[in-house]
Amino acid sequence: MKISFWDILAILGVLALLAVAAGLAVVFLNPQSALNPFPPATLPARVVIPSETPTMQQLPPTWTVVVTESTQVVLGETPLPPVATNDNQPTLTPRPTATRTPTPTKEMTATYTQAPNQALWISQSPEDGKTFSPGEDFDMVWRIKNTGTLAWTKRYSFEYVSGAPIHKYYSEIDLKDIVQPGGTAVLTVDMVAPMEPGSYRTEWAMVDDTNDRFYHFFFFFTVK
Repeated sequence: MKISFWDILAILGVLALLAVAAGLAVVFLNPQSALNPFPPATLPARVVIPSETPTMQQLPPTWTVVVTESTQVVLGETPLPPVATNDNQPTLTPRPTATRTPTPTKEMTATYTQAPNQALWISQSPEDGKTFSPGEDFDMVWRIKNTGTLAWTKRYSFEYVSGAPIHKYYSEIDLKDIVQPGGTAVLTVDMVAPMEPGSYRTEWAMVDDTNDRFYHFFFFFTVK
């Protein structure tokens, strides 16, 4: 029997299919084979996951208190031996006690120092609270004592300071006489009551030879 060209070609085709089938079988059974054109990716290293169940730590052994029966001791009343007394003991004589005499304390006393220019109101006429008619004319007289250490010379004066300006002539008047320490000055001012009814106040002051005021005095009155 004569083999034709087509028979040879069919045999070669069958052998080629058998070779391909064998290669596929090798790749399927061993994916890491060099014949596999698409080898699988390398898996990462294995991760160890800790166990969810905690491990209980062992506690130290517990001390157990064991109560044992105690022995109770009962103390009886034992009579004490008699105490020997010595009737011939010497008698102690008390020593005299020293008495401290309190030291008197010094009392603090205030020291009064007179000022060079100092004064004190003694009296006045008319008295405070006097009632005048509107426009009534009167003489105001103050008696002021010199309680300082300097004499009030004729260069001293008294002057109007504030309040109702009811003086008729001068707002500053010189002393007419010298007033020694301890003496009293008589200060007279011609005044006239205001025309408007009401309560009034006028203030005056003593003035030294340097034109400094050192004592103030007042007069309160009413006009009706």
